[in-house]
Amino acid sequence: MNEIVERASWGKLVTYEDKKILRDRIDLLQERLIEKYPQVEPPLKHTFSPGVYARELFIPQGSLIVGKIHRHENMNIISKGNVSVFSIDGAAHFEAPHTFVASPGVKRVIYAHEDTVWTTIHGTHETDLEKIEAEFIAKDYDEIYLSTNRTLDDVLNVLGFTYEQLKRISENEADQIEFPDKVSVEVKASPIHGKGIFATIKFFPGDVIGPARLDSKRTPLGRYSNHGKPNAHGIMRDNGDVDVVALTYIEVGDEVLTDYYFNFTKSRG
Repeated sequence: MNEIVERASWGKLVTYEDKKILRDRIDLLQERLIEKYPQVEPPLKHTFSPGVYARELFIPQGSLIVGKIHRHENMNIISKGNVSVFSIDGAAHFEAPHTFVASPGVKRVIYAHEDTVWTTIHGTHETDLEKIEAEFIAKDYDEIYLSTNRTLDDVLNVLGFTYEQLKRISENEADQIEFPDKVSVEVKASPIHGKGIFATIKFFPGDVIGPARLDSKRTPLGRYSNHGKPNAHGIMRDNGDVDVVALTYIEVGDEVLTDYYFNFTKSRG
């Protein structure tokens, strides 16, 4: 816990490495809490009005909670008590009354110094709690990354890269090879940027589109796949090779798009 506080107390974390270290420590804390301590579900109160769902959580004094990963921004109201909060956004201390908007894709550690009432507000007409959970909560970080439409500037900012650095990596010919076998994609001009990868057959979710990296070298699929709302993603194999696999239905002529953040953090050898 002290390591999390020390890292988070830096204030605003601006590099991918900072955020990854803190995120990993929060995950480790959660695993240890589950292993060593009995898990108690805090009392919840659900309130609905047209277009609005309020989830009120009572956190007893001395409780330590690791929250869920929210897909979207949401309003939070602390109407009673005071808490310390740690996340990849940094460290903060909130005392009631306090209202704030929480950023998406973040898992938070909350420690209650006093009995605390924390309400999260969601905009929805849904009243089925399971459906609300599916709509607003991600099961893991991969799910939130692959469902978020981030711009290239967003990704570069999080990773701490400049566009020039990314361009040098992309255009480095020393780690490029041709496709070893026939693949059902082609390289041609892209409306997004430069050249892109386009499907020549229909791909279904889970289909392997082709190799992006073989023996530590990039194929054209790894070289020319553009960043965008992903319809495919890279999966690293046990030997370090990376295949691009369809996430959604990809029609003939569709451009194959991946998320560069996911590629960099999950698919690099």
